[in-house]
Amino acid sequence: MGPSGTDSENAAHLLQQSLQIPGKIILHETFHLALAHAVQQSSYFLMPAAYTARDRDGKLTESWADLHFSCADRMQLCYATVLPLQEMCVAKQFDVINPGDILLHPSTSIFAERYAPTRKRKFVHAKPLAVLQCSEGIAESCIGSVKVVEQYSSLVIEERFQPSMAWTLYIPLQ
Repeated sequence: MGPSGTDSENAAHLLQQSLQIPGKIILHETFHLALAHAVQQSSYFLMPAAYTARDRDGKLTESWADLHFSCADRMQLCYATVLPLQEMCVAKQFDVINPGDILLHPSTSIFAERYAPTRKRKFVHAKPLAVLQCSEGIAESCIGSVKVVEQYSSLVIEERFQPSMAWTLYIPLQ
């Protein structure tokens, strides 16, 4: 899953090294594209257990369970583990006192409920994209990785937190 610098990419590199999986890690815009590529190329597929997809209104349209069971005829779960995510944060534009909205990845919704419950949610497909778009003024605040937020002088961190994630690794059925 892309773009580069996501927790998915970091988990893929860690698992590739620890499990001694040969080959190149290929990033995709969506987990559906990654799954299609894995099936077509008979390669591994990595998905976080917190995977969710939402429509523009924030309504849940798909979860890990949906994607897991939809690929059961093509892929087999072969490994699961828990890894720490990059340190995350709620950040806001430095010149905004009371942000009215927040850009976030759907899987981080619980953190918006916890740290920014009154802000209107806008969803994007990756945390780095939420940070970039917030820095460009598309929203007044965002949830992202601290190391990405710190690249933008227009953003200040309001809250920091360090979650972990369960990761599921699949191989094609033989």
